[in-house]
Amino acid sequence: MPRSAARRGAKDGWWWVLEVDIRKFFDTIPRQRLLEVLRQRVRDGVILRLIAKWLHAGVAEEGLTTHPDTGTPQGGVVSPILARAQRAIWDWLKANRHLPFGDQQVGLIRRLTGHYNYYALRGNLLSVWKFYDAAIRAWKRWLSRRSDKAGMTWSRFNRIRVRFPLPMPSIRVRSERAA
Repeated sequence: MPRSAARRGAKDGWWWVLEVDIRKFFDTIPRQRLLEVLRQRVRDGVILRLIAKWLHAGVAEEGLTTHPDTGTPQGGVVSPILARAQRAIWDWLKANRHLPFGDQQVGLIRRLTGHYNYYALRGNLLSVWKFYDAAIRAWKRWLSRRSDKAGMTWSRFNRIRVRFPLPMPSIRVRSERAA
């Protein structure tokens, strides 16, 4: 298929052919982040446990079974579903990168606050900070891609963050209801 497309392009006057392959995409997906995203979208604990088992299943190659620490099992039924779930966290920023900073701030505050309310419990604060850091980096990344100009520097991005601050993670204490 790629060769036939290249031939068609040559006939149409194109001189260059670029073939792109995302190498080792499934091998590099961070499992914890993926499971955090899934917990936001999937309410059924049985399904979440099943997905976690799929993620930690061994990979059999040439008669040898290995248990990698990162990535998702390739060729499994669940692989495309897991890859899409991880991307969902960045899609909002990508789709809304051209909105004014204030509108982006409101959307990010809603998403971060919802995440904190659910996950910011004792013993889980480190993972919530990682989520916050990932959100900050994603925001800078998509703001850098707003135009053809040079990407946004961290210095400029930090000035934007001062003017449009995001809530920082803190432990949420859930009160127990009286019986």
